[in-house]
Amino acid sequence: MKKLGEKRSVCLNEIWKTEPKFTEWLSDENHFKILAETIGFDFESVQNIQTEKSTGQFYVDIVADIASSEEKILKIIIENQLKRTDHDHLGKLLTYASAFDACIIIWIVKETTEGHQNAINWFNKHMPDSISFFLVKVGLCQVDNSRPAVEFTVLEEPNNWSKTMTISDSELSKVNLKHLKFWQNFKDYAPQTNTTLNINRRPRAQHWFDITIPRDKKSHLAFIRDSQKNEIRVHIYIKNDQELYRHLEKNKNQFREKVESEVDWLPLENRIASKIECKKIVDVDNISKQREHFDWLLKVGEQLVDVYRDL
Repeated sequence: MKKLGEKRSVCLNEIWKTEPKFTEWLSDENHFKILAETIGFDFESVQNIQTEKSTGQFYVDIVADIASSEEKILKIIIENQLKRTDHDHLGKLLTYASAFDACIIIWIVKETTEGHQNAINWFNKHMPDSISFFLVKVGLCQVDNSRPAVEFTVLEEPNNWSKTMTISDSELSKVNLKHLKFWQNFKDYAPQTNTTLNINRRPRAQHWFDITIPRDKKSHLAFIRDSQKNEIRVHIYIKNDQELYRHLEKNKNQFREKVESEVDWLPLENRIASKIECKKIVDVDNISKQREHFDWLLKVGEQLVDVYRDL
C-alpha cells in the first residue's frame, strides 16, 4: 500500500499578509473560478471582475457581473474578512448589497460566530429567490512539503441552491418543480445519446439550463423551457462582445445552411449581451414527448456550437 501524505493547515497570513492581498489574489480569473465552482454558479457567465469599487463612503472588496439567461446582467459582491466575523463587516455586506443591487452576496471569512452564521441563514429564508447570501470559510492546507492550496467551505447558502434535488414538492412552485424535473430528466437522458455537448451541470428549479462551450470564455450555450409560450429554445449567449456578434451575423448563411431550425438574431439593444437563438413550439408539459424535446435541444445545440466554433 502506498504511503499517504500528512495534511496540515497553513496560516492564512503566511500567504496573504493583508486582506487587500487576498482580494487581489481572488480577483484573478483562475482563482475566482475555484470559488465559483465551490459555490456552484457558472464561472463562464462571470465578467468584469473589479476590486475596491466605491459605494460612496465605502469600497466593496470585489464586484462582478454575471450574465443571466433571462437577458439580464446581475451583480455579485464579495466581502473578505481574514479573521472572525464581526458586526462591522456584516453591516458593510448589507450596505454593499443594497448599493449594487446585488443578486449574489458572498462573505468570505477565516472563522465565524454562531450569531453571524444564523444571520446569513435568516437572510436566505426571508429574502426573495432572486437574492442569495453565502457565508464561505477560507483556509489553506498542505500535504507534506507541497505548495499550500486554498480550500473554500460553504457554511451557509440558500436552501434551494446546492441541494435542489432534495427539496420537497411543497417548497417549490408547481412551475419551478416542472422545470426541475424536466432538467433532471434532460441531464439523465443526454449520456444515452451520442451528443458532443457536456451536459454535466446540476439541474435547478429554473426555466433555463446553461452549459459551457469548451475553451470559450466569450459565450455559453443555454437551453430554455418556456411554459408560458409553450416553447423550447436553445441559444448561444454572447457576453459583452458586440464585435463577435457582428462577425457571426455576417456569416448568417452558414448558420442557415447547417442548423436544422430557423435561427433568430437578437442583438439585445441597450444591453451588453446578445443571442443567436432557435426555438420550437411544443407542449412542454407532455411528458410522453420529452425525449423528442431533448433530442431537438441536443441536436440544434450541437449544430449551433459547431458553426460558431468553425467561424
